[in-house]
Amino acid sequence: MAAIAFLALLLVGHVLVVGAAPPDASASADQVRAYFHDHDSGIRLMAWMTIIAMVPFAVLAAWLRQQVRGIARDVLLLGTAAYVIEETVWQWISAGLALHPDQLDPHTARTLVDISAYAGPMLTAAVVLLAAPIAWACLRRENDAPAWFGWLTVLVVAEQTVESVTMLGTSGFIAPGGTLNFPIGAGLFVLWVVACGAVFPSRPMAPTVADHGSSRA
Repeated sequence: MAAIAFLALLLVGHVLVVGAAPPDASASADQVRAYFHDHDSGIRLMAWMTIIAMVPFAVLAAWLRQQVRGIARDVLLLGTAAYVIEETVWQWISAGLALHPDQLDPHTARTLVDISAYAGPMLTAAVVLLAAPIAWACLRRENDAPAWFGWLTVLVVAEQTVESVTMLGTSGFIAPGGTLNFPIGAGLFVLWVVACGAVFPSRPMAPTVADHGSSRA
């Protein structure tokens, strides 16, 4: 249910509420301003839905943390925190640009959108920190997840690692916020979250002595 709630809020907010694709790296300053002017209410609603979505996401991630052992739990926790923070900052900027669209300077808007476009590339590290401990536990058969899920998680880690090259792109496929970030990387992440919500057992993994030691530390 946490996975469903997270994805429903995120997908409805980003895909349906605004009703228009955000400006890409090649959009002009005037096109950027027009986007925020024409869709200001939808953008603020999208930002609100995204922030609300972080609540079930945190619940899901906390449950996933119980499916791994040792320091992998802490790595996963750091990935979760990074993801929530980066999503928050991303929506923070978008909502701010949509607050007073009539007073928005086109070149200022273009600059701030360039900054927020790097949310996609930056999120790759957070997703790797979140998914890699799960992949490690699956490959070592430390949980009851099926083999296909382990390889799906490995694919997510590999794709997100490759996707980090969007930090270096300026246009086209590997531009920040471009096709490699959305929809390819985001689409694979959505598929993985759905799988996470379905494959894990109804009880958390029993903690080990190392886990107790990590908690005391």
